[in-house]
Amino acid sequence: MLVGKQELIEEYRALGQEAIFGWDGDWSKLDIAEVIVNPAVDSRSPILRSAVEAGISVIGEIEYAYRIAKAPIIAITGTNGKSTTTAMIWACLKGAGEKPILCGNIFGSGFTEKPLTEAADEADSDSVLVAEISSFQLEWVREFCPVVSVLTNISQDHLNRYNSFEDYVSTKKRIWARQTSAHYTIVRANDPVVGEPGKEVTGVARRLRAFAGEVAPKDLPTVWMAGATGEHALVEEQRTSIFERIIDHSIYGFLGHHNRTNAAMAILASYAFLKWKGTVQPESNANLVVSTAIQERQEAMEAKRTRFSAYRAPVADWIPQSLVDPLRTFPGLEHRMEVVGKKGDTTLVNNSMCTNPAAVLSSINALNGTVSVLVGGVNKDLDFRPLKSLFASRRYRVYLYGRDGDSIRQTLGVEGESYRTLRAAFLAAVNDLDTGIVSSEYLMLAPGCASMDEFRDFRHRGDVFKELAKEWLS
Repeated sequence: MLVGKQELIEEYRALGQEAIFGWDGDWSKLDIAEVIVNPAVDSRSPILRSAVEAGISVIGEIEYAYRIAKAPIIAITGTNGKSTTTAMIWACLKGAGEKPILCGNIFGSGFTEKPLTEAADEADSDSVLVAEISSFQLEWVREFCPVVSVLTNISQDHLNRYNSFEDYVSTKKRIWARQTSAHYTIVRANDPVVGEPGKEVTGVARRLRAFAGEVAPKDLPTVWMAGATGEHALVEEQRTSIFERIIDHSIYGFLGHHNRTNAAMAILASYAFLKWKGTVQPESNANLVVSTAIQERQEAMEAKRTRFSAYRAPVADWIPQSLVDPLRTFPGLEHRMEVVGKKGDTTLVNNSMCTNPAAVLSSINALNGTVSVLVGGVNKDLDFRPLKSLFASRRYRVYLYGRDGDSIRQTLGVEGESYRTLRAAFLAAVNDLDTGIVSSEYLMLAPGCASMDEFRDFRHRGDVFKELAKEWLS
């Protein structure tokens, strides 16, 4: 048997555990009551399905972590933006005086991060687990119930792991499965794919259900929305308004309009947690932070009142300054729109974490200028046709590489060759810059694909890009 990461097997054995190879899949030969599945194992696996049929309980890591955790959990999922949003929530809550632990599926962020089970085992009840959660991890949840959930967005990804896009979407939405009216969820406003708990059915189907007398369940989490049409966090070009508090985008040091939406969701989620904790623990720091912010806002409004002022209801919600301040210096995550350096008029950006076409699009839209983009690797059965018109524009030039580079080139209908390696594509791109064939304000790695043809993971890929960039910059 070929083992991809032998060091993990050795670590497992060092803990006194047995690693079984060459097993025939007969569960009756094993004295096992429950199986905890690594998220890398496809939920459609015949071995796992036979376990279920044999009456064996099958759960995933986050279900197990939830069972042993003393600390509450904030869970963040979505196709794109979940790592950045997770780290932003962690930073915001630290600023508010809480004890957040960055954990879950997040990897290569540049911050201290832990697996969710390890964090759950170590954390006390005064802590909060801020966990990035993948769709793979949600496949086997049962009782898992975060006090605050965030669903950033859903677009095509991992279709090599699901029978359909609808299966992928429904798996993502399992993050809401056990949440009740005591909890909160943050979603992007008016997202036709994400929707919100209890209102996933839209249009004619919803009207027909209403006509038939069907009503949505009442015990649902409080939903707060962020985005260009956000009711609770309105993200505009120059500013964000959250519960009437105005945040000027000039205070942020990170790139991209999409990251401003991530920041709005992070602030909402952090505030939701403080509200939740203040309810269950009235004497907590969280309740003090929220009540103080609301009181100060109320006093400020009263100080401005005159006898001619219109009546205004008492302040119900106000974002504490301590949640906003950490985002002033938030550096962004490694391998996510990470600025590597600048040569002449060209800035080099490492966005190795970009692993699907939708992320390629949002990455390019985050940059105001002409862009040369490195795209390629292992396509996860995703459709690159939506990018065809983008690369027909003279503002954007694509350099394709890797195992599926040529098939993506044919899909996009672009001229030229595809390159065998990332290095070859990078050298071609910088040669075009050096010789004046193209003039780009940005040269960005935004692969839109998995990395496993050439690299161990996205972090390895990003590190290679940064080394190539540094060679060229010097």
